[in-house]
Amino acid sequence: MKTLISLCCDDIIRDAETNSISIHSIIEEITGEGFPLVLPRFCIFYLFEKENGDVNSKAHTLIISLDEKEVHRLPITVDFQDKGRSRNIIKIGGFAFLNPGSLKIELKFEDQLLSFIELPVNLRGTVKIQPK
Repeated sequence: MKTLISLCCDDIIRDAETNSISIHSIIEEITGEGFPLVLPRFCIFYLFEKENGDVNSKAHTLIISLDEKEVHRLPITVDFQDKGRSRNIIKIGGFAFLNPGSLKIELKFEDQLLSFIELPVNLRGTVKIQPK
């Protein structure tokens, strides 16, 4: 199995009629005015391609860490349904950050790393107001 796309965003919508995917507000870094910082929505999108010898359905593990401390471990099933590609949408309803750091998202099958995303979590610079 080959990972073609892995990304984080604010929201993902799958159109029921056309089966097309709309990805809203791709997240490249997480920046806040202060901490604790809460993201009300956090989504991860994967597109996989089946390779010769791959089975139709396989269990994987999604591991989310903040500064090397594991905060989520989720079972993820990739199911090709007899097709060449599979899309997975993971929606996390709220994610809290207590301090700046590094958010790491790993998708693994047994000990094999299939995808790795790293997002910096930063404090936004303060805006200086110039007197008139």
